[in-house]
Amino acid sequence: MRRKMSASLWLAFAFFLLIFFVVVSSYAGPRHRGRANRGENGPGDQVRSIYVDNRERTFLLHLPPSYTPGQPVPLVLIFHGGGRGSGRGIARRTGFNRLADQHGFIAVYPDGYRSNWNDGRGTTDAERAGIDDISFVRQILREVQDRFSIDRRRIYAVGLSNGGMFVNRLGCELADRLAAIAFVVGPMPAPVALRCEPQRPLSVLGIFGTEDPLIPWGGGEVRGGDRGPILGVEETINLWVRKNGCRARGETEILPRRVEDGTVVKKTSYRGCREDRRVVLYTIEGGGHVWPPARPVSRRAGR
Repeated sequence: MRRKMSASLWLAFAFFLLIFFVVVSSYAGPRHRGRANRGENGPGDQVRSIYVDNRERTFLLHLPPSYTPGQPVPLVLIFHGGGRGSGRGIARRTGFNRLADQHGFIAVYPDGYRSNWNDGRGTTDAERAGIDDISFVRQILREVQDRFSIDRRRIYAVGLSNGGMFVNRLGCELADRLAAIAFVVGPMPAPVALRCEPQRPLSVLGIFGTEDPLIPWGGGEVRGGDRGPILGVEETINLWVRKNGCRARGETEILPRRVEDGTVVKKTSYRGCREDRRVVLYTIEGGGHVWPPARPVSRRAGR
């Protein structure tokens, strides 16, 4: 019974992210061809590859059974965390494939270089190797738009941890292509904040635990070694409030308890943004470094 309840709550959380994405819009750009390794444009999972700077890069694409050529559908990009993350792993962890089938959008799960992203901190393997992950995302968009009918006003990005930090960077550098971004336990890298100039407003959702053992709530160095500087959670949200021209004071409510794990969830919404965008922060008091309400991958991750 507990296992079924956890799965249901997990999917409910992913469903909230979907609803957040559906209410806002954007534009996407030019085209580029890649190749499929499996399932040539049929429904289900397809492992695809493209070349960026003469390096083969891969991503998992999930096409819903309802997809019909010529009828534009939304596109959601989901970025895994660092360490041992992968596109297939984050697909299992988040449940977005089932949501894509239920609601008719295409889900794309890119694979990072050595399982991590060039998020701008200056410390990841991808950044040290000079990997251009912004170009990787641009080429994914070209490839997917070349082969499928995509609603260019409804392209979204969500990421976990290192993937969430990278999504913050995408919001700064690819706002012209995205309708909204969402990041879970992945705040804005400090070096990126200094040069963040989005081309247009976009809606933003941040989700953080107050007792994250890796990401200090108040910002500073990511814990666990030389992992680079980040903004604090409130600094990250306030940056996006300013960039979107929202009202500086948010409206906070305590949400009904859905999981008996000792945590409390507060939702703070910032309205009055340009182009009717929104910025939302979910504060999980007592929460750790996890995609809630899933079980942590290790005890060190917290609740």
